[in-house]
Amino acid sequence: MRSEWSCSAFIESLQTVVFLERASAHILAGCLPRIRGFATKLAVSHHLYEGMAQAYRMRDVLLGLDYRSSGLLLASSDDVHLMKSVDGLLGVERVLAVIYLGVKPRLADEYRWLFSHVDSLLDSQLLSALTSYLPQIETHAQWGTKTLTRYASAPGVIEHVTRITERWRSAISGRQLPLDQVMWTPLSRAPAALRPRSLKRGDNGALPIMPRDTLRDPQGIGIFLHNSINEEYTTLELMGRNSYEHPDMPWAFHLSLARQVADEARHAQILERLADDVNVRYGDHPIYVTNYDMLYSYDHCEPGSKRELLWRLLLRSTYQEALSLDFLAFEIKKREFLHQPKMARAFCYILADELFHVESGIRWSRAIAESHGFDVLTERRDAREYYLARESHERLRFIARYPERFVAEMKRRQEPRKASELPFGIQFESDLRRRAGFSDADLEQAQRWDVYS
Repeated sequence: MRSEWSCSAFIESLQTVVFLERASAHILAGCLPRIRGFATKLAVSHHLYEGMAQAYRMRDVLLGLDYRSSGLLLASSDDVHLMKSVDGLLGVERVLAVIYLGVKPRLADEYRWLFSHVDSLLDSQLLSALTSYLPQIETHAQWGTKTLTRYASAPGVIEHVTRITERWRSAISGRQLPLDQVMWTPLSRAPAALRPRSLKRGDNGALPIMPRDTLRDPQGIGIFLHNSINEEYTTLELMGRNSYEHPDMPWAFHLSLARQVADEARHAQILERLADDVNVRYGDHPIYVTNYDMLYSYDHCEPGSKRELLWRLLLRSTYQEALSLDFLAFEIKKREFLHQPKMARAFCYILADELFHVESGIRWSRAIAESHGFDVLTERRDAREYYLARESHERLRFIARYPERFVAEMKRRQEPRKASELPFGIQFESDLRRRAGFSDADLEQAQRWDVYS
C-alpha cells in the first residue's frame, strides 16, 4: 500500500484510477441488457457515466503532466488481465459484485491517497476532480455493499475481490501497455434484453395497449407513459452494448454513449414518476423490448462489425430519436395547452437530452461512415427499409401464431376514441433537426419519410 508521496507513486496511482475507471465502465456497459432488475439497471447506468466521465478527467490530468508526449497513458498488463477475467465471470451478479465490492473500494482508497497528497496549487485540476468525485465513488461502493453483498460468496467473487485488494497493497507490476489499446474485445454477444421474470412481456409483433384518451384521462395518460418507458430502457441497453462491443472507438465516443445511457435512465425515472402520479407502475401492463431485439443485429451486417454499429446509430439515434424530437415538441405544446405544467416541464428536459442524442448519433455515424467508406444516406435508407420489413415480418408472424389476439386487437382499435380538442397537431421539426446537426441532404431524406402529412 502506498504510504508516502513520490513522483513514481503519484503517477502509478493516477494510471491505476484511469484504467480501473475505464475498465469498470467498459464492463458495466456490457452488463446492462443482462441485468434483470430495473433498480439495479438504473443505478449501474448512472454509475457507468460517472465513472467514465471521471476516467476522462483523470486521463486529462495525466496528459497535462506529460507535456512532451502521451507516454504516461499506460496500464499494467496484470491489471488488464485481472479486469478481463472479471468480465468473463459467469453470471452478471458475480461481475457486479466484484466491481462494487472489490474495484470500487480499491478506487476509493486510491482517491483518498491522492487527496491526502495533493498540492492545492500544483494540482489544482486534480484537486477539483477529486473533490467532486470522491463522494460519488464512496456512494457507489456503499450501494454495492447494500445491494450485492449476498453474492459475495458466489464462486469466483471472493477470489477476484482478494486479488484486487492485493493489487492495492503491492506495487504496480507487469508490462506497461498503451492505455488506449488495452480494452478487450467483447467476450460475448447479448441478443436479448432481460427483464424480471415476474413481469409480463409483450410479444414482438403485438400492438401495445392503445388508450382511448391520453389528454386528460388518468388511465389513458398512465398507459401512454408506460409505453414510453419501454424505449428508455431498451435504448440505454443498446447504447451500453455499442460502447462495450467497440472498445477501439475514441474515448469521446464512449463518453457520449455513457452520457446517453445515464440520460435514458433518468428519463425512465422521470416518466415513472409521472406515471406514479396517475397510479400506474411500470409493469402494470405488458412490457416490450422490441427496439432492443430489432436493433441489435441485422442479417445484412456481420456481427460486431462497424456496419452493424453504424446501422444501430443510424436507426436509433438519427431516425427514431429524430422522430422523438417531433413527438416531444408536440407533447410540450400539448401539455401546456392542457394546463399540465408538470408533464410539460418534464418533456422539456427530455427534449434537451434528445437533441444531444441525435447530435451524437449524427457525429459518430458520419465518423464511422467516413473511416469505413460508407455513404450515410444510403446506409440509413437501407437500414430503415430492413427495419420496416422486419417489423412487418414480426407482425405477420404474430398474426399467424395468435389469430384470436389479432382479432381482439382490431376490435380494440375500432372502439370509439375521444376526439382531440387540440387546435394543432404533430409536425416535422426541421429546425430542431438542424440544431442536432442534420445536413440539407439528411433533412431532405427525413422529410421524404414524413409520417404526419
